[in-house]
Amino acid sequence: MHRPKRRACRCRVLAERRQELLVPFTGWTAPTGTSTRTTFATASVTLPVLAEHVKALIDDLTALGIIWG
Repeated sequence: MHRPKRRACRCRVLAERRQELLVPFTGWTAPTGTSTRTTFATASVTLPVLAEHVKALIDDLTALGIIWG
């Protein structure tokens, strides 16, 4: 079955876009201090507790190679 060129072109663009998404973000430096992955209440979380969660996310994303320092 013949596929229209338009569809082939769209697939190529999607493949190129996927490659762009696979390139890690750079410029991050590792935060210092304590990291935590516990639950918290959004209505009452303190800034230090939120910072600990952000540190854990950055650590995890760095370990997965999604962000680089």
